[in-house]
Amino acid sequence: MRSDWEARAASMPYWFVDARTDFDRPDVEGFRLRGEQDLERALALTGYVLRGDERVLELGCGAGRMTNAIADRSGSVVGVDISEGMLDLARDALAGRRAVHLVQTDGLSLAALADDRFDVVICNAVYQHLPSVEVVAGYTREIARILRPGGTALVSLQNWTFSPYRWTRAAAAWVLDYRGFRRLGVYSRTFLGVRLDERKTRRLFADAGLSVEVYRPFADQRAWVKARA
Repeated sequence: MRSDWEARAASMPYWFVDARTDFDRPDVEGFRLRGEQDLERALALTGYVLRGDERVLELGCGAGRMTNAIADRSGSVVGVDISEGMLDLARDALAGRRAVHLVQTDGLSLAALADDRFDVVICNAVYQHLPSVEVVAGYTREIARILRPGGTALVSLQNWTFSPYRWTRAAAAWVLDYRGFRRLGVYSRTFLGVRLDERKTRRLFADAGLSVEVYRPFADQRAWVKARA
């Protein structure tokens, strides 16, 4: 996962974080504005209200697209990501911000973070790129570990079922090596990731010790989950 995401960070990082970004001429300001809008949508869909004093972990912060918006609404933020290249972009985007810390992870755990440390975990557009259910389950257990008792996890995931159209389009693009995507692993497990329906999601979170309070599907065949430690 790390080598794939370092390659993506070195090529078209804004598109790989948010495919609504223009591939050839990314609008960085628009990229960050959509991060704020996506956070507002997550809060609205899950019914969660940030008080302004929470210790928040952003799991998979990437280039810091949502991190500024989270920092504006909380007490402190730790952003973690597997890619040092993405974290470099986040450092530039967050320069001068207090109470924001960025940490590189190993891609499998949150071993650098202590137990019961955070009030809230926010994880947007990360589970959909993890290469196996086992890795998803491992991160979910880690979220449960680092949340304080009663803490809240807000996690987005991909829930669309098998689509012949999507796979036919992907296969054609792979053959043509559209935009160099084959080299960058767009059709690999580290980008296509796994899909979880509501039943699987509830079971996976329960196995990790988290109680799903809200499962809210939204556009683009994804869903936001609100779970309590």
